[in-house]
Amino acid sequence: LQHYFIQSNLSFMASTLTQSVPGTGIRDSGDFKQLNINRNILKKYDEKIISTVKQIFYIILDDWMYNYKKLYTANHFSSLFERILDLVTRKKVLDFMLPGFPAKSSNDVRKVLGTTVDFGEFIALRTLMRTARKLEKIYKHGVLITILSDYHTFDHYVGVEEEVYQEYHAGLKNMIAGMGGETTFRVVSLSSFPEFRNTPTCSLSRKLYSDYGPEGFAGNFDELIKEDEAMLERYKQMKKFMTTDLATRLPSSSPNSKTNKRFLKNVVVGMMAQGAALDSFLRQQKMLVDYIRISIHAHHPSKGKFAVDLFGSCLGTEEHILRTPWHHTVMLDTEGDVFVVGWKQDLLNREDDSSFITTVYFEGNPWLLVRVVLDAKSGFELNDEDLSIDLIKQGCGMIIKNTSENPDLPSSVIHQATMTSLIKHFGLVVLKGFRPFTSEEDLFTQYHAHSPHGAIPWEHGPVHKVRFDNSEPGIVNRRGPLPLHWDLAFPPRYMGVNQSQHRYEDFTPREFLLYCHRNSQEGRKGPTTFVDAAGVALSIPGNLARKWEKIELTYETKLIDRKRSAAEDRSRTGAEDRSRVGVDDKSRVSVEAPSKHTNMNMNASAESQKSLYMGGRGNTFSYPLVMDCPWTHQPVLRWQQSWTRSENPNSVQEVSYKIRKSSGKSSSVSESDLEAEVRKMAFNDRFYLKYVAEEGDQVYVNNYTTLHGREAFTNERELWRVQLVPPTTNVPEYFREMGKKFYSKH
Repeated sequence: LQHYFIQSNLSFMASTLTQSVPGTGIRDSGDFKQLNINRNILKKYDEKIISTVKQIFYIILDDWMYNYKKLYTANHFSSLFERILDLVTRKKVLDFMLPGFPAKSSNDVRKVLGTTVDFGEFIALRTLMRTARKLEKIYKHGVLITILSDYHTFDHYVGVEEEVYQEYHAGLKNMIAGMGGETTFRVVSLSSFPEFRNTPTCSLSRKLYSDYGPEGFAGNFDELIKEDEAMLERYKQMKKFMTTDLATRLPSSSPNSKTNKRFLKNVVVGMMAQGAALDSFLRQQKMLVDYIRISIHAHHPSKGKFAVDLFGSCLGTEEHILRTPWHHTVMLDTEGDVFVVGWKQDLLNREDDSSFITTVYFEGNPWLLVRVVLDAKSGFELNDEDLSIDLIKQGCGMIIKNTSENPDLPSSVIHQATMTSLIKHFGLVVLKGFRPFTSEEDLFTQYHAHSPHGAIPWEHGPVHKVRFDNSEPGIVNRRGPLPLHWDLAFPPRYMGVNQSQHRYEDFTPREFLLYCHRNSQEGRKGPTTFVDAAGVALSIPGNLARKWEKIELTYETKLIDRKRSAAEDRSRTGAEDRSRVGVDDKSRVSVEAPSKHTNMNMNASAESQKSLYMGGRGNTFSYPLVMDCPWTHQPVLRWQQSWTRSENPNSVQEVSYKIRKSSGKSSSVSESDLEAEVRKMAFNDRFYLKYVAEEGDQVYVNNYTTLHGREAFTNERELWRVQLVPPTTNVPEYFREMGKKFYSKH
């Protein structure tokens, strides 16, 4: 009913609860046994159906339900369980109907960033979509989230023009498409229903009230609130809320004038009447049937409207209310690595002497706020006017430009905590226009401190020069393209990585830096390609997700011309010590491998010596096709693009994989079919992007949530790469030994 005011927190206490709520997950716990459901009725259902319903029920409780575990146990949601049971028994689509997403608040001075959709809507939709994907995996008959945009219920009262709503509505649909959610979401409005199909948009709200509204509501309102204390309380709350919401639209400049009071009373009474008309219509209409009603208002769950927390784990400036993206702004507080949701002005007030708050833009529109923490040790000052920040995709890829007049501004002025948080949440962060690194050692000294264990100590040193060098083995230092991959998927043998002892997050770099040392203007520049692997995983529909989650891939990469590689290896052995890498004649960043690792390398085959960076024949590693990211704890695609001689005749290296199910059994899916399916999703423009680095660019990459590759280049191109040791306690022994030896010298 009250789509434009925030209902106060429920006044009753949880003292009526008979026991504490157990942990999350699929369970036969005490709180389920206390559901107010007739046990004799349950006995008539198949055990498999009850098991599926319980799984669905607890996923919804844990992911969506507001105040679950704070004020409510599962017992309070008995009607939700019964509704799910009914739909599952009849093999119906699980359709969750949510009225909301009308338009942004008209108060873009205090409350919201602008009039278009932004990162608030993105997080809200992602919250809904993540849960839908979980449900699709266990329920094959489908999951749908129907958003009923209710702008035309209240359009005469909220101070938002029709053309502004239309832009918002179109933006919402585009955002859903950009997430790959076209089959998950259905967006409707009053015009979608047969009862309003021929009604002009300017007359929709009036027709809604005339056909379904409470008769005489406005004329008898004063008498109604005298007799109904609950209605009086709702009126007061809504009037207070709308006073702020319409602060820039009030007819009088004097806030407490009689003119404004009369105006606000008419607005609130009209909106309450319209809300009642909408509820009446939804009970009578026949287009939407067999749905579960979810809401952005804090209804008691016994009422049959189940309150959804669209922002989940995000902090709020007002913890006692449900927040909505059309009335609030999102800020990433990088110091605490947390998203905070509140009114824009309240968030801006969180700025202090050690930080500033700036706006991030996407396609020219304000998208979210970021609190940037400064590093006092840098000796430089910075404010929001000195940076411009833009997103490349709606949820991935960030470009931060130094817009100050100081080209000597070092990137170290941005605190490490800020950089880590941005890399974690946006996958790719590019710093442009900051002071260039003067040497590899300069680069290494600044970046290795971002991990408690420092940088990956490759046998050739921690800084890898990615440039054309025909004497180097493999494809990385050729001019040709690179397949999509993630770094250190093939740890060389000398690192001693054993997947029976080391987890993925024990040896895989969480992040790495690509610094563009040179990228000349002549010739083809060879952009670096990236894939939002978290976005791809979220877009995987249920039928495909059920198949992919059982797949594990065993990868191998090998040099194609073994004779040539061996000859090249012999020619290089005497010319350069493989345990060292030179920076220049005057400055050297080098590392000597411990003797046992050096001996291990000396006894290896010529091919494995020549494949130190990307594996080698027989050096196989296995990974699930889709796994939970150990950093963000959300599903991500883990896929190394197949790279064969037939597709890439000029390549000197192949990458291949074999499919097996996670149970160890063989899979009925062929490698070629899987490759085609994955490529179709990974190379989709929604998640695939190219970036041409310019000299001095610092490209920071989340190695867990993205994939990267390269297009061919013909120009003079040189990138310096440093990868960080993951921050775990079970890093391979080689990392510790090499790290100690190296850092004692540097």
